[in-house]
Amino acid sequence: MADRQDPDPVAFGVLGPLEVTVAGRAVPLGGPRARGVLAMLLLARGAAVSEDALVDVVWGDAPPRGARNSLQSHVSRLRTSLAAAGACATGDRLRREPGGYRLRVAATEFDVPRVEALLARARAVREDAPARAVVLLDQARSCWRGPALADLADLPGWQLSGLAAERARLDQLESSVCEELLEARVRAGGHLAALPELERAAHSSPTHEAPHRLLALALYRSGRQADALDVLRRYRDRLADQAGLDPSPEFAALHQAILGHDPALAPRPETVAPVGPVLQEVPSSSFVGRADDVARLAAAVRDARLVTVTGPGGVGKTRLVLEALPQVAAGLDPLVLELASVRRGAAVVPALAAALGVREGSGATLAEAVLAHLGTRRLLLVIDNCEHLATEVVTLVDAVVARAPTVRVVTTSRRRLGVVGEQVLPLEPLSQASAVQLFTDRARRARESFPADGSALPLVEELCHRLDRLPLAVELAAAQVGALGLADLRDRLDDRLDLLVALDGDRHATLRAVVDWSYRLLSEEGRRTFEAVSVFDAGFPLDAAEHVAGDASGGAVACHLARLVDASLVAATPEGGERLRYHLLETLRTYGRERLAARGARPAVLARHAMWVDRLVAAAEQGLDGPDEAAWVRRLDAHLPDIRSAWHRLHEAGDVDGAARLSVALAGYAQWQGRSELWGWARRLAEGEVPDPELRVAVHGAAAQAAYLQGDLSASARYAESGLAGAPGAPRRWWCLAARHILAMYRGSYAEAERLAGLLQADEGVSPTWRVVLLGNIALARTYRGDTDAARAAVEPCRRAAAALAGPTGLAWSRYVDGEVALPTDPVRAARSLGEAVTIARGVDATFVEGVATVGLVSAAMRSGDTRRAMDGFPEAIRHWARTGMRVQQWTTLRILVELLVGLEVHVPAAVLITAADAAPDAPAVVGADAQRLDALRETLRERLGDEAMERAGARSSGLTTPDVIAYALDHALPAAAGALVRGP
Repeated sequence: MADRQDPDPVAFGVLGPLEVTVAGRAVPLGGPRARGVLAMLLLARGAAVSEDALVDVVWGDAPPRGARNSLQSHVSRLRTSLAAAGACATGDRLRREPGGYRLRVAATEFDVPRVEALLARARAVREDAPARAVVLLDQARSCWRGPALADLADLPGWQLSGLAAERARLDQLESSVCEELLEARVRAGGHLAALPELERAAHSSPTHEAPHRLLALALYRSGRQADALDVLRRYRDRLADQAGLDPSPEFAALHQAILGHDPALAPRPETVAPVGPVLQEVPSSSFVGRADDVARLAAAVRDARLVTVTGPGGVGKTRLVLEALPQVAAGLDPLVLELASVRRGAAVVPALAAALGVREGSGATLAEAVLAHLGTRRLLLVIDNCEHLATEVVTLVDAVVARAPTVRVVTTSRRRLGVVGEQVLPLEPLSQASAVQLFTDRARRARESFPADGSALPLVEELCHRLDRLPLAVELAAAQVGALGLADLRDRLDDRLDLLVALDGDRHATLRAVVDWSYRLLSEEGRRTFEAVSVFDAGFPLDAAEHVAGDASGGAVACHLARLVDASLVAATPEGGERLRYHLLETLRTYGRERLAARGARPAVLARHAMWVDRLVAAAEQGLDGPDEAAWVRRLDAHLPDIRSAWHRLHEAGDVDGAARLSVALAGYAQWQGRSELWGWARRLAEGEVPDPELRVAVHGAAAQAAYLQGDLSASARYAESGLAGAPGAPRRWWCLAARHILAMYRGSYAEAERLAGLLQADEGVSPTWRVVLLGNIALARTYRGDTDAARAAVEPCRRAAAALAGPTGLAWSRYVDGEVALPTDPVRAARSLGEAVTIARGVDATFVEGVATVGLVSAAMRSGDTRRAMDGFPEAIRHWARTGMRVQQWTTLRILVELLVGLEVHVPAAVLITAADAAPDAPAVVGADAQRLDALRETLRERLGDEAMERAGARSSGLTTPDVIAYALDHALPAAAGALVRGP
């Protein structure tokens, strides 16, 4: 039995301003002198600190008379504050000893040893498991809240006490964590995403070799050999000019390896996970004999934040958790992440991100984004089928438990995870009585005439005993009652079970024997159909099964599929209307794939699977542009695991054109529905060589669109220009021109943006949805440059085009444009149009349109003087951009928040946010009226705060990453604004 989770966890932190929290609530610590005493005690790591040393930190080299008595008062008040907040029983943690004081703090409660432990763990695994090292180092870096001991530098004893030296040591520790995190990202294959941060690191450390070596390696792995060599050359020249030194031997070796295209420099493949179902449906078959287990699971989840349900395959772990969700998830949002179809360890975090709807943006890892999002949720996270990815699941669960205190985790696995604090719930087979009841229920579904008078009971009991009372084995055997009598069933089962159980007494051998036996009862055509449909990673419709099974089934796939359902080898669920969706349990899918490989038919079936995926996405590309958009979005979402596996197989097999065809067909879905995983596919292809010249142009256009959505505007421009330099007659060359148009909008070059929109309107190849967007952007460009009448005139063509298209994304965009144009003069009308845009966009998960319209609603509330409504809208807008990874829009939203903060006279948070936005490389340019408004806000802040306070705000913001700025806005700025609103003027 695991220890109970401490209901009031205590945390001590010096990596930022000194803080103590109990259950997430800050403990008041008094003035700087008491805080200085606490810092000295913390940094002693449990050793006694002399009174002289504590006097030094409080008063420096000029202590007053009675300093020791005053020190005792500070310590007494500190002890009382800690005890009152629940951080200790009085006298328990903070004790006086002969000659000094001692503070008892566990290593897990103090941020410095926690970081050191994470760093040590990361160093231990970085060679063999760099992806795990990335997660550990992400956790370590997230412990910093700002410069260490930031609030104590003005103490008289800052230098004398050694706090200044400790600050320097902690700064060096932070540098090491950041540098090793970048190295781990590059090792793990994340070189492309790491480029912006590597460039900043190299720029800020012009004579430090490590970031320049890493930057060169990342550039080389991204297909930019010339740029990599240029980085090395410039560093070598700078080092010689400034210090008269030569680089290290490692530097020279890297230079030679890049020159010679050394294969050892090749990146590890970046993989992305399939998306498991967010919420699984509970099967409709009997659920018997588990009432006590449901109660045990509910009690375990109340007692511990991590519970693992263990047991052999087929014992019913997944079914138990799904049935228990209503009881177990009381007060929490349930989310089920199914890992059975996830084949790569590096794909676990992306699988969770996709299930949460979290997308990666520039400058932050996906793990950071997921953990930040989970920190805001009250969630019951179920991770199903963990055994084949145990190492990666352990790393993820460790991070979730440490950084998301309102999330509880339930995992299912054949064995325990071995995580500290894990409560294990072993699940045994059914009781004999329950197994008999399950067999009888399933047999009556297979044969209505199955005897109900008890005459069959002895044979049923014997069968259940032989099947080890495993629910899946019992159901599979009972399903055969429609074709076989009970005696025949027993006789045919016996030999197979005896053989396998003799070889392996584990219950899983019994299950495999039953699956094998059920398979052998199929016709040859039925077996081939079963093997063929096992290649699907998710559910599939009949037409997909017919395509993939091909001629192997004798042309009667529907009949064979129905028999597979009757035999419980395939499950069927309604998909709307009269259609069914089929799927396999993981045990059965694995068995089918083994049989397919043994037959030697796997390559042919996978080729048909790839052809089916290719046809699906080609049809979707057309269907998304019109009134059926919502249906096609749902269909692509449902089939994304199979699309993903097909893309990776094509890419890994060297069929780059095949992978490119999928990426190109999915570009609209990726853009409007904000599927950042697909953005990564396009960018990965664009950094390599696509053989087909027309596909190459299209891939660069898709990559340009992906990059600007992620806030990487320089990369977007590079992709667009390289695409425009390609095949002049390529059908999708306009994508590159469209990216150039969007970049002009972001730069505030509105005349150029309107000119490019006009050129694009004349191109017959431009898609209908993009035509609506371009017409709307003409109206927006005119609005932003102050030409109100011309903007209003441009709204109507956009509205007409959207109505003719009847696609929800186009309709939502036209309503957004109408609201944005009306905003300066009629905020009430604007709010109405923007609200309609949000509603329509949500219906098709058009994340970009939903986000900009949500921000527009906030602006409309501010212009109407409804500060409360505006403030209520900011958290939703900020979290939306954080989840989708669209950085440009995030910075725009934060700048609007600054305006609200200044209006409420919440000046310091406003100064932190505006200086952060000014320095952010992925923040868009501000021109025209917006630039004038921001200049006025800066001037107001400088008048109210003074130059010195503004500089402090800038220094504070300079130490924040973009996720830190987002957290600061949500956790500090908005609560401060709410307080100011309550107090009033």
